[in-house]
Amino acid sequence: MSDDDRIRELVWQREKDLHDRATELWDAKREGRAEGRAEGKAEGKAEGRAEGQAKERDILIKKLRKSGMTEERINEILSLNVD
Repeated sequence: MSDDDRIRELVWQREKDLHDRATELWDAKREGRAEGRAEGKAEGKAEGRAEGQAKERDILIKKLRKSGMTEERINEILSLNVD
């Protein structure tokens, strides 16, 4: 093998190594983004569910008050403090 052939082989191997590393980084970034989206989606659902439950509770309390139920009885039923 001539010196030129050895140099070409070294250059080719270096370029291959750089390409492989870039591919690994790209794959890791893509995987990280997918995990981040999944976590964000789960958090968003939990927050939305909590907000919906709070709104539903507020509506129920207003209806109970409107029907003439006392604050004490509302507290007993819902087991929470109502302002």
